[in-house]
Amino acid sequence: NNGVIVGQGHDASGDMKAIIWNTDGSVNMLGTFGGTESRALSINDSNILVGFAQIVGDFDRAMISYDGTTLVDLNSEVTDLSGWLSLDRAYDINEAGQIVGYGTRSDGTQQAFLLTVVPIPPALLLFASALGLLGWRARRD
Repeated sequence: NNGVIVGQGHDASGDMKAIIWNTDGSVNMLGTFGGTESRALSINDSNILVGFAQIVGDFDRAMISYDGTTLVDLNSEVTDLSGWLSLDRAYDINEAGQIVGYGTRSDGTQQAFLLTVVPIPPALLLFASALGLLGWRARRD
């Protein structure tokens, strides 16, 4: 909807890399987590893209990019991976930030996953804001 396109293309060495085509016509080729390939598979209206990138040994890891330039291993964004060895590929993200894909369970089988963003409670945000204000005020005095 925002005119941004994601996909993949070959780099100078012939390896497939995730690409984002921006509305200004610029193209960003994204990297990997140490492997040879990456793919951008979906983007939402907040310009958060998902896909996968390979680690050393060319094993896939689900990735997310919040800025269209930096890849983040989705495994590091999840607070509880109990029962999972890894989230391997993220295929889609919706406007609510829910991500679907597949990963490897602890027993070695592959299974689909759905990640749902857990909102931060308003009281916690208010508390953090108050701490920040107190810190700013203390530095001023």
